[in-house]
Amino acid sequence: MESALASLNCLVVDDDLASRMLLAQFIQQEEDLVLTESLDSGQKALDYLDNQPDIQLLFLDIQMPGLSGMDVLKRLPEGLRLRTILTTGEREFAVEAFELEAFDYLIKPLNQERFKASIDRARRSLKQEQRAGEQTKSKEFFFKTSNKFVRVRTDEILYIEALSDYVVLVMEQGPKHIVHSTMKAMQDKLEAFGFMRIHRSYIANVEKVQAIAEHQVAIGGKKVPVSKSYQDEFYDRIKKQRG
Repeated sequence: MESALASLNCLVVDDDLASRMLLAQFIQQEEDLVLTESLDSGQKALDYLDNQPDIQLLFLDIQMPGLSGMDVLKRLPEGLRLRTILTTGEREFAVEAFELEAFDYLIKPLNQERFKASIDRARRSLKQEQRAGEQTKSKEFFFKTSNKFVRVRTDEILYIEALSDYVVLVMEQGPKHIVHSTMKAMQDKLEAFGFMRIHRSYIANVEKVQAIAEHQVAIGGKKVPVSKSYQDEFYDRIKKQRG
């Protein structure tokens, strides 16, 4: 049985009282979120995180007097594992925020639906990280083909492609295997071993990705599409692997 995520500790940092109160309201309406502190400056945030590092989600305003949100991101304690969700009234900071590995970006006035979408993505990301820590990197499975069962190591699979009522296991070496299964079943079976859905018709072994271009990746010398609905989660996984 999959382990449930514990409560997620949240820190809100914004010089605007109304924004802090609104985020506090959003957080309080989520059963698994706990607001540990609400602060009005970047320096207070850094001081707090030095002494209270057990924070999973940081809601950080970009435009603040003194230390900006970008300044705070650059000065976060080394090794601190949290996901930063930036908030701002301007879109112009999106590129720099990505470069600083912010997890997400909320535009003011804050919208609860967009807040929930960001939180759901953070939950999925944390669950993937949790599973990666709990599971071994590779495992052998027997998959049923048309007339036999074949033993396959997960670390030998490059990607999986949908094929009507079947799926195709594209291997690093050797022939493909056509297996009677659904993409959902394969995703549930393999995501603990480094696989993730990147398209309605493709599941990729993330460790095998060689290059990333717009809306596609190279795996085993072949180009595989990445659909818009999966790309944010996929890029987040790649950024974590990059360290």
